[in-house]
Amino acid sequence: MFAERFVPLEGAFNVRDLGGLPTTEGRLVRAGRVFRADSPALLTEADKSVVTSLQVVQVIDLRSGPEADEGTWAVHPDMRRTVFEIIDPAKHPHPSNDVALPDLTDHEAFAQRYVRRLDEGGTRLAAAAQALTRSVDEGVIFHCSAGKDRTGLLAAFVLTALGVDREHVIADYGASDEPMQRKFAFHRSNPETMTFDLEQVPPLMLQAPAPVMRRLLDLADARWGGIVARFQACGFSDQDLAELRGKLLV
Repeated sequence: MFAERFVPLEGAFNVRDLGGLPTTEGRLVRAGRVFRADSPALLTEADKSVVTSLQVVQVIDLRSGPEADEGTWAVHPDMRRTVFEIIDPAKHPHPSNDVALPDLTDHEAFAQRYVRRLDEGGTRLAAAAQALTRSVDEGVIFHCSAGKDRTGLLAAFVLTALGVDREHVIADYGASDEPMQRKFAFHRSNPETMTFDLEQVPPLMLQAPAPVMRRLLDLADARWGGIVARFQACGFSDQDLAELRGKLLV
């Protein structure tokens, strides 16, 4: 279900179609309209041709500060890019300062970190979700640097809002784990491609353990009444929700 959704590229490792998943109502998430991705910093010319063939127009960039200058998925003139700084660059000038947390040693700490991200960046995530909703018919790609943290939160919201079964939402997050291993194996073999020292990053940050998303969704239920309720409290309206479902459910 997940392997066939990946878009094979030379310079990016975690690009896949968000569509194709079933909902609890017996419908499907529309394929070929919304893609989730990691950093575009190392795209090759061949990669850019593949991206062009996806026929997406809107790029939703969830990166912050200097990292947002590290390449773009807007590889042809018809594509437009909007940046939503989920991590406040005033507090964290580069996300490497944010991820190297000495206490990030277990799944609970990781999930609590996502709760903090939803606390601090919820309004910006909701605005990104609105931009995604408006652009579905044109085609959208949304991304951060690794394609699993900020991207994973937005993907979890979209899939949950569409009525995808929680186990599939969790599995979608976990599908980033293997690409993460390939991504950082590549960076270790090519250290000039890294902007921070991988050895200073807690090993768990270089993974995408499915239990972390399960715990995050449970925490969101207890704290806000669910991840969808959190986005709605941050500005994603009932009308936005109806529009998202109308455009992405088949």
